[in-house]
Amino acid sequence: MRITFLFDNISNGSKREFYETARELQSSDSIRDTAISVINEAAEQGVTIYDDGVHDKAEAISIYISSLSIKDASTGWEESGFGIKYSLGENGAIKILNGYEPLRHDWTLSELEEIIAAGYIKGDTSKLIIARPIGLGADPQDFFDWLGFFANTLQLASVAVSAPSILYRIVSLSRNRHYRKISRQWQKNGIHYPGSLREFIDTKAEWSLGEVKKRLRLNEEYAIKLLSSLGLEPVNDTWRITHSKQSIANRKRWMRNEKKYKKRAGEEQ
Repeated sequence: MRITFLFDNISNGSKREFYETARELQSSDSIRDTAISVINEAAEQGVTIYDDGVHDKAEAISIYISSLSIKDASTGWEESGFGIKYSLGENGAIKILNGYEPLRHDWTLSELEEIIAAGYIKGDTSKLIIARPIGLGADPQDFFDWLGFFANTLQLASVAVSAPSILYRIVSLSRNRHYRKISRQWQKNGIHYPGSLREFIDTKAEWSLGEVKKRLRLNEEYAIKLLSSLGLEPVNDTWRITHSKQSIANRKRWMRNEKKYKKRAGEEQ
């Protein structure tokens, strides 16, 4: 497939220049390796790059997919920060790239095409925009009390017993084990905060239960709890925000707890 690459030297700090070229890529080819070769070619063609050095795998590179809203590195930053926010992990699970992670991540062409086809990113792979950010500080670390957030946000199945009965304690222990397992998997896949999870679900107007289970590594019970907690409800064969009283109430509770626990995490760092 023939891909157009647009290098934007916005980080140079002086005259802004663009360099456009095309590459023939196979589905398994590295987008990052190709971007590095384009930057080196741009330097050879006289485009000013802030350090005029040889650019290799250690370099920080922002990669954006051209779309109606992303035309260059400036609009790419406004829309998507340091670059493409999503990648695919084991068994098709979604990986959210936080902080500076997009700058050194590598995608294959087929991976980007799958992410776009799923509707998580707009645009198409026929044109990619690349840039070199500079002046980066330390990458922020994320800490979050997922267990507390789950307990106060997810739609829980009620147990018709009163605490502190033995059945209540058994159910609570079992539930917490599930929560810890889910949070460990999400942390592994870069889902550090509820806001990132909400933004991912909000990339699409409707979801199938099977897709949520696959991308977030959830069983059916917890996929339903998650969608319900975000204000989505089943409509025919899909889940979507309906703006019913329950949908609005669930969404408000999620947003309230998202801010509450994010603030708490900030205070504990």
